[in-house]
Amino acid sequence: MAEVVTEVKRLKYCVNGEWVESATDKYMPVTDSSTGEVFAEAPCCTKEEVEEVVTPEAAVVAEGTEPEVIEKGKKEEEEEAAAKK
Repeated sequence: MAEVVTEVKRLKYCVNGEWVESATDKYMPVTDSSTGEVFAEAPCCTKEEVEEVVTPEAAVVAEGTEPEVIEKGKKEEEEEAAAKK
C-alpha cells in the first residue's frame, strides 16, 4: 500500500544552479498523477525572478562562454546592422 503524504512541501526554484526561496505568496499544487494527491507546492515566481532566469545574461555558463544560440543571434544582429549601413 502506498504511503499517504500528510505534509505538503513548499518547493524552491532554481537559478544559476542554486535552489532559491521565491518571494511570491502564490503557489500551485504538485500532484501525484496516479493518485491525484497533492504532495508539494511549486512557486508561481515573481516577474523579477522569471526575468533573472531567462535573460541572456543568465544563460552565460560557468566557464564564461555563452551558448551558441546566443552567439548566433548576436552575429545575425550585427550582420543586419551592417547591411543597413
